[in-house]
Amino acid sequence: MSYDYIIVGAGASGTVVASRLCAAECASKLHILLLEVGSDNRTKDMSVDMAAQNPMKLWGDNTLTFDDCLVARSSKQAARSYPVGKVVGGGSAINGMGAIRGHPDDFDQEWAKITSDDSWGWKNMLGAYKKLEYDPLYNDPKYTKFHGNNKDMIPIHRIEVNDWGPVAKAMKSGCMDTLGWEFTLDLNHPDSTGVSPFPMNMKKCDGKLVRVSTNDAYLDPARTLSSDGLLNHELTVQSDMLVNRVVFDKDGTRAVGVEVCDQRGGKTVVFCASREIILAAGALYTPAILQRSGVGPKHVLDKFNIPIVKDCGIGIGLQDHPVINGKIVLKDSYDISKRHANALARFTSTIGPNDCFNDLYFVSVEQGNDPRAQQKPGDIDDGSDLLPVGYIDVMLMKCNSRGSVEIQSTDPLVSPSVNENMLSDPLDRERMRYGVRKLIDLFKSPSLQNIVRKSEDGEAMIQLGRANDGLGMTMSEVLGMSNEQLDAWMVNTLSDGIHICSSCPMGNKPSDVVDSDGNVKGLSGLRICDASIFPTVPRANTHLTAIATAEIISDKIIHGLKSELSSTPLSISRLHKKSHLSLEIATLLLNEWPSENDNENDPRKLAEELLARDKIGLDAAKNVDNYMITWVATFGNSLAGTIRFCSHDMEGNDKAFGNCWIAALYVKDQYRKQNLGKKLVQTVMQFKAETFSSRSQNLDGGKKLHLWFPMAKAHLKKFYESSGFVALDEKFTFAKSSFGEEVVVMRLQEEVAP
Repeated sequence: MSYDYIIVGAGASGTVVASRLCAAECASKLHILLLEVGSDNRTKDMSVDMAAQNPMKLWGDNTLTFDDCLVARSSKQAARSYPVGKVVGGGSAINGMGAIRGHPDDFDQEWAKITSDDSWGWKNMLGAYKKLEYDPLYNDPKYTKFHGNNKDMIPIHRIEVNDWGPVAKAMKSGCMDTLGWEFTLDLNHPDSTGVSPFPMNMKKCDGKLVRVSTNDAYLDPARTLSSDGLLNHELTVQSDMLVNRVVFDKDGTRAVGVEVCDQRGGKTVVFCASREIILAAGALYTPAILQRSGVGPKHVLDKFNIPIVKDCGIGIGLQDHPVINGKIVLKDSYDISKRHANALARFTSTIGPNDCFNDLYFVSVEQGNDPRAQQKPGDIDDGSDLLPVGYIDVMLMKCNSRGSVEIQSTDPLVSPSVNENMLSDPLDRERMRYGVRKLIDLFKSPSLQNIVRKSEDGEAMIQLGRANDGLGMTMSEVLGMSNEQLDAWMVNTLSDGIHICSSCPMGNKPSDVVDSDGNVKGLSGLRICDASIFPTVPRANTHLTAIATAEIISDKIIHGLKSELSSTPLSISRLHKKSHLSLEIATLLLNEWPSENDNENDPRKLAEELLARDKIGLDAAKNVDNYMITWVATFGNSLAGTIRFCSHDMEGNDKAFGNCWIAALYVKDQYRKQNLGKKLVQTVMQFKAETFSSRSQNLDGGKKLHLWFPMAKAHLKKFYESSGFVALDEKFTFAKSSFGEEVVVMRLQEEVAP
């Protein structure tokens, strides 16, 4: 099967692109395929844990995450578990639901300058942030200009302070009373700083707060409308599809398909796209797919003898936010069913160029005494009885360190090797030292001391670092360290924000992977749309920015479609349909052609020829009569020639339908026992059904077809008499009003199994 667009990855970005393309206004009908490696997940079937306020239990669920995804947080650490969503909705279906925006300087001073494209500046990004959300603060005149009022999109919810857990309340009081910071209601206001409620993509449903992922806000509504025939284009979603690699044309310059393993049956198939492959598999798995496809650093590809399509920096430049945990043993237990993170504080270290506003965060986390919830990704569960705990973590939001992601095997079932290399940059270490010491100031505040359990010797039970891994330090131990000692300890004990991005960065430098439209440089028909293209990590969790990025990339794709179709004559725009069917036929050949064939009819050579075609020449469309004569004279009864003719002879001229039908019947007659012919006929018929069902019943095309068919009648009659046909399914009977009764009788035929 072939499509106009294939989107790989139904996560936070891929679902947005699929939804927006489905609703695009353009002249021709688009066929869009969305592939997801994980399970399907319709909103109505969402599990209790997935809908819950607290996502901690999800992160150990191997049905929803990649169980072998291991990430080294720094050059001094071994790789540990890292939760990446493997389900329709992707990370938005399992993450902490933080709905936080980047700072304007992230975009005006970095993204727009790095790409030389103002569409990545704050003004346009703010428009995308507003477009994707429904924020009740919109109704407050103080906040209206910064927020969206789109009630069918991502809802933004803030829990009232009175309903916060003990850690969040204590952090708020400590930040205000001890550190002297202010309280601001709107964390996403460009000028806000200090302590704020944590904005989340959640809504109240039957009295409970539930998650709203991009699957719920974008994809599920689009699927419903598509199935009801209410969208402009056709959307197909296939889950449990593991994409191995991108398929390129014979010149290695254009992406034409993807090789996929259907995990339900283990069969490998090729899906083809006449317009674009859009990779949205995330910042770890998008570069892995590209490297297995021969697109990436030469030294990586050479390890596995992968033929090089393009030597480039795929997988180099990866970023995340480093975190130092602050674990608190609480006096009292906390109901783990409630929200785990309610408050966040932003502050500025004043270290480095331009002081870098809000370069550090404190995040409060309530974890109660549920062992499953207390284990952060990669922690060791020692099986001991766990006291109620909480965390206040310090997170470096403006960082310069860069890591990498590389495949470990050509097997797509093996996750890549990842080294985040965090705190490798000296400025990052200096800022993080400031943040750790400021966290200790907060822990010493009366409000925090009042909720912390004391040990037998009267010391507050607070540890910094990965305490569950035995790497925790007391406050006094950390304060006793020199800068060099503290740096070494932080590199050994840091965690991350689970905000990996920038592994295929966008920009103008030769080392940058994609241009400002997301197109992979040096290749055509291949685009990336996910957090991997971020030029730099923003000062926020990456969820909303990944959605906003997909909104902007979608706008760019649709703008290109409109420009192309408005400037292209009708006869040329129809060629895209022809190419579409050509790729469908090639896909059938690759996946289902019988193995015993002669050299003349070699399916691989023929499929390669069909896949290599970008846009089929105009000659056949302009002069079908002469082309028909050429076909008969040149190819005769050659099966390969028949299919070549069939692939050319679609829609460029209405009269051509009779010819392609003869070609399909020939293939069907030759290979009916293997069912390939039958499937090819069905492919052609379905294509024509879709093409003509949307057209007026009174076009001259119907008359032309009626006049043309008598010339083909003898051929049709021959196949009809020799193959044993019966009337087809009723779904094709609409053709009677378009083509006339005689043509319909011949067209509505199906083979009777011998």
